Amino acid sequence: MMKLKTKIHLYTSIWLLILLMLVHTAVYLIFSSALTSKDAARLADETDNIAEALHTAETQGVALQDMLQAYLPANGMVRIVTADQKAVMTITKEKAYKDFPLTFHSGETTDVTKHTGKLFAAAAVPVIWTDGQVVSLQLVERLEHTDESLFLLKFILIAASAAVCIASFFAGSLLARHIINPIRQLVTTMKDIQREKAFKTISLEGQSHDELYQMGLTFNEMASMLKEHYDKQQQFVQDASHELKTPLTIIESYSNLMKRWGARRPEVLEESIEAIHSEAIHMKKLTNQLLTLAKSHKEMELDLKTVDLIEMSRAVIQTLQPVYKRDIFLEAGKEHLFVTADEERIKQLLTILLDNAIKYSDKGIVISAGTKNSRPFLSVRDEGIGIPEEHLPRLFERFYRADEARNRKTGGTGLGLSIAKHIADEHGIDLSVKSKPGQGTNVTMQFREQNGGAL
Repeated sequence: MMKLKTKIHLYTSIWLLILLMLVHTAVYLIFSSALTSKDAARLADETDNIAEALHTAETQGVALQDMLQAYLPANGMVRIVTADQKAVMTITKEKAYKDFPLTFHSGETTDVTKHTGKLFAAAAVPVIWTDGQVVSLQLVERLEHTDESLFLLKFILIAASAAVCIASFFAGSLLARHIINPIRQLVTTMKDIQREKAFKTISLEGQSHDELYQMGLTFNEMASMLKEHYDKQQQFVQDASHELKTPLTIIESYSNLMKRWGARRPEVLEESIEAIHSEAIHMKKLTNQLLTLAKSHKEMELDLKTVDLIEMSRAVIQTLQPVYKRDIFLEAGKEHLFVTADEERIKQLLTILLDNAIKYSDKGIVISAGTKNSRPFLSVRDEGIGIPEEHLPRLFERFYRADEARNRKTGGTGLGLSIAKHIADEHGIDLSVKSKPGQGTNVTMQFREQNGGAL
């Protein structure tokens, strides 16, 4: 399996090489075309001049060979070719031209060709010869300077390509290392987590704020979140085990008592049955609340509609007051207070708050309804034992109890307020608690927006 570093290194080098070849080939072809076109145009002009000179020499009686000799380039050839592919006159100082291809051209032509590995420019123009037939006057010249220039350009381009490829090889290695190091660090950290069973984060110091930095930052946030959830899960399991241990122990003890004395002592049997029944109810309540909290990581399916908080509070009071045989009062300066919410969930939230107030207070409970800063609110106030200030931030944690007075003897499981907090969060409700020891507790749920107004 090819490593990612090798892939990056290989792909960048190959694509750079292909790009260089395309660019340098284009540069060479454009430069070569420009040089040879210029040479071909120059040679065509010289051929036209020779044709005019031939006409003048013929009228003045000048020897044609002498005249052509005068126009002969230092490294070229002048040739007269007839229509039957024969050279009637060839003037040159180079033996290499003797085997140069012989071709008759009926019109004006210019061409740049390679012959025996060398670059030549050839131009032809038709003229009338001394015997009256049309012949082709051809001028051929060896393009030494152009050939040398193109060779030098080719060498420079090849050398530049080699230099860029070598530089890109090391640059690609540095780039691959820069990209791979954070990934390698991430993989190493993940393996350490898997091996040591301990959550770790990676160091992001000295890194530029690019996508790799964002990847590392996201990993650290995820690791921190997983650690937090893992710690909460461990604590939850420990607390749940502790809460279930007590009722199971009580049930076991009374069961043993019933086995020994239940048949002979009716009062023991009645006491045992009552205790087992009470603990069974407590365990059922605890189990239901644990199941509710187990689903708390999922978003609630809320049946949102317009709810009158005052009417709903009256309904909850009518339900709870006969059960607990406690006074619950409603204070509201308005007849109606509308919000958009899931009515059953809000009833559950209010019931949890009232249940807590009833457990830790012997006096009447007051529900207040109204608006504050144009936001509807409901508050539950009791005059019970109160809560020390240092315990308030942790009040909504699972199984958390503020002091010894708030223990299992009150019938609580320590999960009610956690469920209440989850319901509030799903509705966007702000829960706030004010309390002082010996002066009671006031829990307020304030909705974020008002729907329909207050009457």
